Amino acid sequence: MPDRANRRYTAALVGLGRIAWRFDANRTGGAALTHFGSYRRNPRIDVVGGFSPVAQDRIDFGNVCGVETRERFEDIIEKRPDIVSICSPSEAHFEQTLACLDREIPMIWLEKPPTLELHELDKLINHPACHAGKARVLVNYGRRYAKTYEQLRAIYREQSLGRPLAIQLLYSRGLELNGSHFLDLAFSMLGDRPPLELVIAQSERQKPSPTFILQFGGDFVVSMCGHDASYHISDAVLVCDGGRASVLSGGLETRIEQKSENELHAGFFRLKQTESRLLGASVADDWFSSALSDLIDAHEMGRQPCSNLTTARHTQAVIEEVRRG
Repeated sequence: MPDRANRRYTAALVGLGRIAWRFDANRTGGAALTHFGSYRRNPRIDVVGGFSPVAQDRIDFGNVCGVETRERFEDIIEKRPDIVSICSPSEAHFEQTLACLDREIPMIWLEKPPTLELHELDKLINHPACHAGKARVLVNYGRRYAKTYEQLRAIYREQSLGRPLAIQLLYSRGLELNGSHFLDLAFSMLGDRPPLELVIAQSERQKPSPTFILQFGGDFVVSMCGHDASYHISDAVLVCDGGRASVLSGGLETRIEQKSENELHAGFFRLKQTESRLLGASVADDWFSSALSDLIDAHEMGRQPCSNLTTARHTQAVIEEVRRG
């Protein structure tokens, strides 16, 4: 048996769209933007197959990446790869993950949302392969792995800007598609505890990107402000009694503002942008590779990945309550 650092694994892609490989199709360097991009950067991984029911996707992936493809999902998992990336449309996630668990695929890298129904997610959580430690499932909520967002969590934990008061999350392009990332970010900051109350207007429930509030203990609130815009809004703002920390445009911009006396009105205070490095530099973070490393380490060390089916349940439960009441 080779030592852990030199152990090699095989991987297969289920679904051959943008998040599976196309975002990295014409890139040779920089941070990985896809599952395949992170596999290609990891010397311990050999990609042995890809599945898509779409013929052109199979042709393109095979031609560009030089990997064998199949038109039947069963043909891929019967190869029993060590890792299966499930990058298919959301409605297929449950059945495909269940099939992988039934075959005790050791590592499953599952795109979000993990399922469309909470009862389906609970079935995966309670699957015998998960309970016996024969399979590890990482749900691809990448903000748990990005350094900038970890620094935002550190500001919350360490109260670097004073007592935390609220988290403001602004998003567009759908609650399930993009808003779910920010819900999961909030839960990761708050220790993966459920909210005490969800407040939403009935008229918001069926909007693609609804606005609502989550109430936690100590009068702490998380506001999800959705916009039906044609572009991505991806902003997370931590409001504290001594300032505000903002991660904007999905991490491409950061801003620290601190409480400062108003220049025009003595005795009053405003927020003033500073050169603080609390959030570090705004750089493209290779969180895909960090997530892959966490999945492999979880498998080898017999633990759960940082983002897993159980942590994802909080976000799934909120989405279901928002949509159905």
